Amino acid sequence: MIWDVDTMGLMQQEQLLMWMDSLAADVQVISVGGSPVFPLVLREEFLDTLYYRLNIVCLTLASNRAAAFGANSTVKACNAHVT
Repeated sequence: MIWDVDTMGLMQQEQLLMWMDSLAADVQVISVGGSPVFPLVLREEFLDTLYYRLNIVCLTLASNRAAAFGANSTVKACNAHVT
């Protein structure tokens, strides 16, 4: 589990990508960030290779329990790319 992927510097991203390349094919990595990563890719602040390797799915969740289960709750995927 990789936390705060959206705050990683380029050197950390390169290290993560090399580490992932060294893993067995059946190993799964879960990454979590507080904000969407794709805008960082567009600004060249996040490696596009790593972005697509992580198969990013961005979920916007309701901020409280009542909204999460209420009629107005939403869960939306953004910038999803699955290969």
